[in-house]
Amino acid sequence: MSSHSSPPRRRAEWLAARAALAGRRDARLAVSSLLAVGIVFGGLYSATSGQRRDEASWFALVAASLIVGLIAGYAINLAREMARAHVADAHEAERFLGVPVLATVGGRRLRSRDNPEELDPYRLMYLSVSPAGARAHTVIVTGDDPAIVASTAAGIAHAAATDTRATLVIDLDNERSPAAAHYRVRTEPGFSDAMAGVRLWREVTLAVGANSGLSIDVIPGGALRRDVPERATSELTEFLLEHDFCVVVAPGARVAQRAAGLTSGAMVILCVELQVTTLVELAVWRSALFAEINAPVHGLALIKH
Repeated sequence: MSSHSSPPRRRAEWLAARAALAGRRDARLAVSSLLAVGIVFGGLYSATSGQRRDEASWFALVAASLIVGLIAGYAINLAREMARAHVADAHEAERFLGVPVLATVGGRRLRSRDNPEELDPYRLMYLSVSPAGARAHTVIVTGDDPAIVASTAAGIAHAAATDTRATLVIDLDNERSPAAAHYRVRTEPGFSDAMAGVRLWREVTLAVGANSGLSIDVIPGGALRRDVPERATSELTEFLLEHDFCVVVAPGARVAQRAAGLTSGAMVILCVELQVTTLVELAVWRSALFAEINAPVHGLALIKH
């Protein structure tokens, strides 16, 4: 087993074990709550066993049982939420990962701390990684959801192209090809074919911004090629330098790690979904970003549904 595949497998095993433990804990809480309700019900029944059980006593018995059941249900839901707590807001994500939130996509239009007026979130992310007078940049966009990663990368690429920069979008996920799905282009030949040396980079590059007058090229994921030697790394570097701005679509920590190894000096933007991404998943990303992915983490793109 290669060193690139073992860390994701360890993380998957850890998450599976965590989920199993949470499930067993919820089951124990449910059983305990049922026992508590049974004990209260039995105690009230015994207390009224020597008395005449009129309508009032039975009403009190049922009411007490319902109250205990509601408390038990609340305790179970609270325990489950604590075990699967979600990222609530930008401040929580920033504190947990120690990197700034660049923009919030979705919901109400963005109002940034530095820009109180409404601003396109993708343009704000682009400006944060490519200030005026800066050299060409390569940005790696990653996260758990391939479609969200691809749409975020496409938004940043569009912002760069409107700034009259020749922009290249590269899809490193040849299993799902989210960039090809977003732009509605073919999935192969693509990146994997050029890296394997069976296609030229020009042959796998598609122009998608011509109709809107923008200079945007896309390299789809390509054919499924497992354990194929990557022969065209130097040619990739040269091809990237032909563009003013490059955005790499790299969903998942494994793909992001590969992207960082192929692109020198790239910065990482992590997509985090509010009320969807859990703190456990964020902890996994924190470990991957700062221990395995050899690229600086520039900031977070918060996705609000």
